[in-house]
Amino acid sequence: MASIRLTLYDDLGQEIRTTQQDLSTDLGSMTKIEAAVERFRQQMLPEIAKTLLDQQQKDFKKKWTHS
Repeated sequence: MASIRLTLYDDLGQEIRTTQQDLSTDLGSMTKIEAAVERFRQQMLPEIAKTLLDQQQKDFKKKWTHS
């Protein structure tokens, strides 16, 4: 079974989050592969945006708390 692993890193190269999702077992055509990747995108894009926003908020709080 194929899977997609996505790792987000900050500007310093430190890992923020790693996510892995298994794809369907039936990837016998380009159409099915594209559909599986599109499902991954639709599920993960909001989570990626939330993770990045959370990281920015933490960085902002650190900056203003330590100033």
